[in-house]
Amino acid sequence: MIKQKIILIFAGLSRRFKKDLIQTFRRLKHVLKKETKETKQMIKIYHLMLENKATVEQISWANKQLRESLKTIGLGVLIVLPFSPVTLPIIAGLSKKLGIRIFPNSFEDDFNSEK
Repeated sequence: MIKQKIILIFAGLSRRFKKDLIQTFRRLKHVLKKETKETKQMIKIYHLMLENKATVEQISWANKQLRESLKTIGLGVLIVLPFSPVTLPIIAGLSKKLGIRIFPNSFEDDFNSEK
């Protein structure tokens, strides 16, 4: 009897975890699609800069986007590391307490708007 209850509890947790995981991956897909568009625009601006056709505002935006892209790459490295499901939330919590942003703006904007 107890064994059956434990199995039912884990089955319920598993279904909820699967649902949450699918929802998270959908959000991540949306965010990465947005990042891709912005990165393409950044590269176009850098090409314009090489031809001396970019404005100061465009270059400033492209530099900001480059910093955001580097954060995305760094986040990718953290995700690939062993035990990342445990360490990533810890790192995110510590960075928030220290006032350091480790997530790109597009990640924060998208995840905060859907909560």
